[in-house]
Amino acid sequence: MKTKPYSVEASISIYHNGKLFIGYEQINLIRQIIVDGSINAAAQHLGYSYQKTWQMVNQLNLISPKLIVISKRGGQNGGGCIISDYGKQIYKLYVERELEIYKLLSQSGDNGFDEFL
Repeated sequence: MKTKPYSVEASISIYHNGKLFIGYEQINLIRQIIVDGSINAAAQHLGYSYQKTWQMVNQLNLISPKLIVISKRGGQNGGGCIISDYGKQIYKLYVERELEIYKLLSQSGDNGFDEFL
């Protein structure tokens, strides 16, 4: 079978008043915070700077009507963070919609672009 030089991909970006609320990077950050329980660890796993990660967290929480990332200050037992129940609902809905898009793309075979490319 001949390898095709082009592929079709899609991603979801959600904006609020013209500002990016959640996109590919934000959803990956939420996913990694769920796994790691730490903004710092999530940043390291994703290859983001700590500053960029904090900016993303702050932007998510500022645009959202409810907190998405809840951070705990460090101390004797260490800090950490969690994704709120609201944040988990947003994450679940995003992933569900993403899967729907992937299914549509896979059902359309070559996506009709081969004749142009």
